[in-house]
Amino acid sequence: MRLTAPLLSALALAASLAASLPAQAAKANLLVNGDFSADTTGWSGATLSDGRPLLNLFVDAGGELVYQARYDRCEPGDQPACKQYPMSPLLSQAVTLTAGTYKLSWYQHNDGKQIGPINAFDVRVLDPGEPLYVQDPATGYYVRTPPDMQGEILVIDPVTNRWVTAPPATHTLKFKAPVDGVYTIYLGLHGVGRLVDTGLPYDTVWIDQVKLSKVCKKNQPAC
Repeated sequence: MRLTAPLLSALALAASLAASLPAQAAKANLLVNGDFSADTTGWSGATLSDGRPLLNLFVDAGGELVYQARYDRCEPGDQPACKQYPMSPLLSQAVTLTAGTYKLSWYQHNDGKQIGPINAFDVRVLDPGEPLYVQDPATGYYVRTPPDMQGEILVIDPVTNRWVTAPPATHTLKFKAPVDGVYTIYLGLHGVGRLVDTGLPYDTVWIDQVKLSKVCKKNQPAC
């Protein structure tokens, strides 16, 4: 069969597309429902142990994950533990990874009220078997380990030298998975909040497009 110029062009395009498929597959989101289009499917931590939804952690009508810096509402007769201390509910997802370098990113926009200690959104990646909480030797209390990265809710305005709401941004964390295994991605507010019934305004953070992908070298498009 004689290969004409149009046929050669078509074959070249097909070869180019085929070569790009492994690279595209390698960049696919390794997290389930990272855009929250299916509510919190694939994630853990959006409800209390008794099945009630958390007031300060939900997916809104726009399909964004919403964190509000307040305690969950307690009903008369509930135990004090229902106030969730530390307040910041953590949404998490476990994912099986092979050893290598990964990139975790998320889009965040904020409404900072400048009241209370909440001033950042925490992201934590736990290695296989690594605990999220460790015991403080001085107090005996169990405290959450420091985040791997934070998205700011409030920032200092360089002109007025006052706290203002941080602008919308996509944040990116690059990390290494040392071994093959199950890793856990945690998302949560930093610090403690306040009771719902104080009447004080609270910081709100909207999170969307949470994506985890493996970083491959140029000669390893399908690593």
